[in-house]
Amino acid sequence: MSGLFSGYLLDSAGFHNYEIIEANDRLGGRVHTAYFGKPSDYTYQEMGPMRFPIEWVYENKTLPVKDHQIVFQLAGELNKLNKKSYAVEFIEWFQSNPNNLLYYNGKRLPNGLVPTVSDVSANPSLTGNPSDLADESDAATAPYLTEKWMKEIGDDIYKAHDHALEEGLDDWSEWGYIHNKMGASLNATEYYTENQTGGDAGSQIFGTMYDDFTFASTKWRTIDGGLNRLPQAFGPVLGDKVTFNTKVTKISYDGEKVSLQWKKKTFDTKYESKEFENVIVAVPFSVVRTWHLPQFSYTLRKAIRELGYSQACKVALEFKTRFWEHGDRPIHGGCSSTDLPAGSVCYPSYKIGAKGKGVMLSNYASGDMGLRLASMEEKEHVALILENMVEMHGEIARDQYTGNYNRRCWILDEFQSGSWAQPSSGQHKLFMPSYFNLEHNIAFVGEHTDVKHAWISAALESSIRGVVMLLVEHGHVDEAKAIVDKWNAKWMKI
Repeated sequence: MSGLFSGYLLDSAGFHNYEIIEANDRLGGRVHTAYFGKPSDYTYQEMGPMRFPIEWVYENKTLPVKDHQIVFQLAGELNKLNKKSYAVEFIEWFQSNPNNLLYYNGKRLPNGLVPTVSDVSANPSLTGNPSDLADESDAATAPYLTEKWMKEIGDDIYKAHDHALEEGLDDWSEWGYIHNKMGASLNATEYYTENQTGGDAGSQIFGTMYDDFTFASTKWRTIDGGLNRLPQAFGPVLGDKVTFNTKVTKISYDGEKVSLQWKKKTFDTKYESKEFENVIVAVPFSVVRTWHLPQFSYTLRKAIRELGYSQACKVALEFKTRFWEHGDRPIHGGCSSTDLPAGSVCYPSYKIGAKGKGVMLSNYASGDMGLRLASMEEKEHVALILENMVEMHGEIARDQYTGNYNRRCWILDEFQSGSWAQPSSGQHKLFMPSYFNLEHNIAFVGEHTDVKHAWISAALESSIRGVVMLLVEHGHVDEAKAIVDKWNAKWMKI
């Protein structure tokens, strides 16, 4: 998304002498909608990003989630330029439903059913989690998971990020802060990292602060027909600017020009190449670190080689009907949650109540579990997830399963080699300033170079930085300021 938007920004500023070199045979990177039939059949699931938060509540006031507005602005701009067949239209995403299931530690209701969100709200012991450890970890994280911090993030995420660095929050891992600074017990510290950071003891505090803010949102949107429609909408706009199936693996710099190099076939001894005055690299560092690169500064080199990444696996299963929408406890959208390998289980927010086949995101597991599932043989992984669905929803899941599935573990994707950036403590403080420097006429963009991670809006904001840097470098200050103004990128100071 950051590469596509970079091209769009250059075009909008009047600079058309650029190319987009794409390793894959499609647009969109980690945006990936799996269709079980034609898009118009509405049997699909998102195997990458799924949703956008739009509102949250603070002191009984409903406020907009500002940092995702760039996505809606971009969709509006593309809709003006494209035919209706490429229109990007938003529909409601149901993040939570009272009948979503919460299945932990094998705990069930007296009647044998899996507890729902409503059941657990009325009786928290139904999760089987130790309440004393939860209370202790909550007390230890109270200094940074506050309403005041949430308001600051909601007002201006970039300013809030700067403040968090100034307060020294990036100097601590969450584990170290909770145990060493706040004095929480080892069990309470482990309980928190297991439940909030996927077991990552070195996780960055600001990432959790941002997640806490985001997932407190009360209203969400998704794209009608699948998120694929957003990158596809760039197709008519960018025209013939994109060259597909060209997997760059080398970059060199001779003091004036940047040379990109690739092979046509894997074992070719000669490389194809092309020279450019400047290059914007929109490839994740998880892949760039395998390239042959020029000698960058120490800090940028460390960022490319060592920035942390999370891993996520998803499995979508197709069923003969949307059986979960029927019965005494109908589930209309939202996501169930479990400590089984399935992790999060999300139900379609589109066409609720429709007849015919339905597709459930039956497995969304990140962190360590995402890696373990990726190592499984594909059919064994799918069979395991089907068993999880039977355990949660009953034998109806097995009876209704059509045998069709889609599996995507992003660590196995040659173009991503991971899911989203997940920096360790200190990595933002050290690495972020290096992204604001052009080295060897190269700018790096992507969600991994933004202050938040995993979201499309982060990728888009990074594109503004990359393009503005190039424009200013070449003296096009007015054009750079116009981009900053149009896209409300007040965090960019020119």
